[in-house]
Amino acid sequence: MRRKTEVSEDEQQAALLAARAMQQRESGATGVGARRDNDGGAASSASRVSLGAQKRRESLAQSGIGKHDVGGAASAQAEALAARMARLRTENNELRTRTMQLAAESRALWTHFEQLLKSTEDSEIEDTSRPPPSLILLATAAGSASLVRRLAALGSHFLREQDEDGRTALMLAARNGRTAIVEALVGAAGPAGTAVAADLLAATDVAGRTPLMLACQEGALECVGLLLSRARALACTGVLDAQDDAEGFTALHHAAAHGRADCVRILISAGASRALEDSGGWTALNQAEFAGHQATIAAFS
Repeated sequence: MRRKTEVSEDEQQAALLAARAMQQRESGATGVGARRDNDGGAASSASRVSLGAQKRRESLAQSGIGKHDVGGAASAQAEALAARMARLRTENNELRTRTMQLAAESRALWTHFEQLLKSTEDSEIEDTSRPPPSLILLATAAGSASLVRRLAALGSHFLREQDEDGRTALMLAARNGRTAIVEALVGAAGPAGTAVAADLLAATDVAGRTPLMLACQEGALECVGLLLSRARALACTGVLDAQDDAEGFTALHHAAAHGRADCVRILISAGASRALEDSGGWTALNQAEFAGHQATIAAFS
């Protein structure tokens, strides 16, 4: 009975040891599996991370190329704009410089005029101290009514001055349609007296043309009206139908030959003769018909 018990105890110990060994083996296998699972998961995660990083690198590379292209275009535009701004600044500086030069020249010229005018007013020796005769002609050509008025106020000799073609300041003003200067020279409030104004209206150039003829020739309608009004007020009856020396043209002939229909109407309304013939035996209407000015021909109706 005792032996059986001892065997039984031995068997129990052996069984216990076997169970422990079995447990250890199972524990070891589980650990290895766990480690394998962990290693596999880590490898899979690392692979995913690597793939994501690669995609990000590719995306960044593509984005970098686009930004480079856009940045290059913007840089080129900025450089072009900067160059254009530099050119504009240069041109602006040149324009400012030129403007200042012109202003200085204008001031110097006006100072010279002022000195000439003052010397004329203060001097009793007319031939040596008065402004050059051409000053009023230059002022008329420049369209400066104020300067013409000041020069005319100094004496009638300025009003009678003529250029190489025999044209006075009034003729130049009438031909160029400078109504303000015509008014300044022979207007009712102008500095010229009645006799001087009448002489200016009847004066002729080297071709025998009056201020009225020149105004009609160029179609300066306002000047034509003003000259007719002053001639009527001053009883200058010969001005309306005066004929030039070159072709025997009247003011009406000049207007008709050059197709100035409005001038034809105002001349006829003022009483201009339609029957007068030029040196070739043609009336003003004949001149309009020869030139084919249909509107002017109609103005004679």
